[in-house]
Amino acid sequence: GKNALIILTITNLITTILGSVGTLLNMTGYQVLMRNILFISLIVNILINYLLIPPYGLVGAAIATLVSTSLWRIIANIYVYEKFNFWAGYIPKIKFFKYKEVIK
Repeated sequence: GKNALIILTITNLITTILGSVGTLLNMTGYQVLMRNILFISLIVNILINYLLIPPYGLVGAAIATLVSTSLWRIIANIYVYEKFNFWAGYIPKIKFFKYKEVIK
């Protein structure tokens, strides 16, 4: 289970970096869009689990979780950036927008 735990830890790191975009989209009237993103992620997760669990077992399931979780967070972040013009995640030392643009 060591390798699966490492992969799931990487999943949590990516989740932290990409921020809580699901909550942001749900609270700003884009809940249908968020539902659709999560549905696509669910289908991807099921397909990857179907392909990876037989040969790789627990590690395959962890990889499927990593891919599907990263997928929906990246897609949701792209929508947040397009709709609200800011990055919902946090990467130290990198600025994705200027504060004066947001105040306008």
